[in-house]
Amino acid sequence: MHDTGNWFGATRELGNWSLAIPHVRTSYVTELDGTLTSAKFGIQPAWYRNEACSGGLNANPDFHKLIREGTVRYNFELKKEDYWQGDTISIPGVGSQKILQDGTVKKTTSLWKIECVDVNGVDGFRVTLPDGKAYTFGNLKKLKSFKDVFLVSIPACIPQCTVPPISGESLPNEKTRMQLVMLLCRLLKSEIDLATG
Repeated sequence: MHDTGNWFGATRELGNWSLAIPHVRTSYVTELDGTLTSAKFGIQPAWYRNEACSGGLNANPDFHKLIREGTVRYNFELKKEDYWQGDTISIPGVGSQKILQDGTVKKTTSLWKIECVDVNGVDGFRVTLPDGKAYTFGNLKKLKSFKDVFLVSIPACIPQCTVPPISGESLPNEKTRMQLVMLLCRLLKSEIDLATG
């Protein structure tokens, strides 16, 4: 699991240890209290609304905050492309693959077949490898990253000018801090498809 975007390094859930557990993972951002109050247009991430597999890739919101200091207004934003690094399937001993989407079909470059399945009310994944071995992922686990992310200032003038810090503080500050959430859909079962393997 020591590949880019790994969850154990971002969460430190087990200190500097990691477990080789087959999983599908993604990330999204929330306010520090876990809400999505500054999400543009009230959009909720697909995994947040139980559409981990059936929702589109990067179905995450952009964030926007307007902070007022007296008569001065400051605009801050965080684009989804700046915090989302793809949905990844990781199977120890086999490898990790980014999930790609062509229309409504999800796949990987190594021809791993991806199907959406209902697992006790969870929108899970069934991943079948070319050798016929199948993995069903449907146990969601939410982990908070130990790293915070910050909204960035939107220039109020053109051409781009320096935005003064709020109340003499240097940015980023507490008013622009967000939390990164890592989501894992862990393995429920694996099986060998006798028809193909």
